[in-house]
Amino acid sequence: MSPTKAKRVLLKMKEQLLMEITNSRKVQNKEFDTDIGDLYDSADAESGKQMYHLFSDRERQKLIEIDEALKRIEEGSYGICEECGKRINPARLKAMPLARLCINCKAELEKKTGKVLKEEIEEFGYLDASLTEMEDFEE
Repeated sequence: MSPTKAKRVLLKMKEQLLMEITNSRKVQNKEFDTDIGDLYDSADAESGKQMYHLFSDRERQKLIEIDEALKRIEEGSYGICEECGKRINPARLKAMPLARLCINCKAELEKKTGKVLKEEIEEFGYLDASLTEMEDFEE
């Protein structure tokens, strides 16, 4: 993926994430600003607040990852594996524009740490296909 195209995709991801955060905060404010009727309602409200903060942390981390990827584009290191220094496969970048490691280094890290690539997918999700043009990647 060319740096220009990657930048457009990442900026679109950031825009969508910021809209989601704004919308979820509006919903959160409506849900948790209501009068609490009894102890069970109070427990539900507290549980909802904890989930909201968990999502906020996840969203905040994703924003950080997007900003770091944008910084790598500006520095000219986007698409270069931070472990081995080789180019990350364009197909991987298309699916995971925030990827910092090539698939081999990611697999090696998973062996060492016991973490699974699935966690990366669940954490950040695959890129929404509507964000990218369905053309071949530039090498």
